Amino acid sequence: MVNRPRWTTLNLAALSAATAAARVPRTADLVGRAAAHDGLLHALVLRFPLHGPAERRLLDRAVVLERVGGASWPEVAATLRTSARAAELRYGRAERAFLMEEAFPLRRTPSGGLRRPEFEVLDGPDAHLRTLDGLAPVWAPSPSALLEIDDATWLAGERTALLRMRTALDDRDLPPGADRLDARLAYESRRLACLSWELRTADAHGTPDVALVDEIAEATAECVMLVAVMAGDRDRRPVPADAPAAPGPRIAELASRAVQALEVVDDAERVAGTSLR
Repeated sequence: MVNRPRWTTLNLAALSAATAAARVPRTADLVGRAAAHDGLLHALVLRFPLHGPAERRLLDRAVVLERVGGASWPEVAATLRTSARAAELRYGRAERAFLMEEAFPLRRTPSGGLRRPEFEVLDGPDAHLRTLDGLAPVWAPSPSALLEIDDATWLAGERTALLRMRTALDDRDLPPGADRLDARLAYESRRLACLSWELRTADAHGTPDVALVDEIAEATAECVMLVAVMAGDRDRRPVPADAPAAPGPRIAELASRAVQALEVVDDAERVAGTSLR
């Protein structure tokens, strides 16, 4: 999409909530409020009780949006008119599921195949955003405009997500089905994109930080190394009976990730005016 929002944890949570609201007729008018992450949970509480799986799903996503936006459990509980402990017990699992799906979307089935993320908007956010924009009344702002975030908000969100991913990797606390090498590549790729953005910003205000340049070189080397290891591992791994005969698509995907990493470092070299390899 042209001029679409940058997909980070915050606006993906907002898109997830807006999509859920669009599917419940009596809350469809709250799509804009959800996309703007502006008091959706409070608006839903005023419409209690919510019945049925679609409405319960919307409530889960509204709580997740509040939490991703920085609300504490006591603050969420005050809106829900319950205790912080009860709120965390009821909605904590939904929050973790969303955060882990967003951080490590690539999951494998027991047979070795790939499965779609639990939260459908994480698999194709652009398509969901186009659908929501098409549903918006002509007098209302499009959800895509409400999902825009400024640079500072984007960078803060990415740093928080990277810390969450690093902690999960260090603690070996990955969600079910997440391969450790896939998870490390997801982390290093996201770190590289974030560092590259920081380098451009720093260069606009003076000489780039040498430590930042070194971090970019390190992240690039990690990405390329992981791609090589994963490609070799895929060639040696026994192929399940229900898996495609040829590993071509997966290898092509890994090669694409390596090329993207090298393109980022090439761009960083131009900005920094030095060689990172």
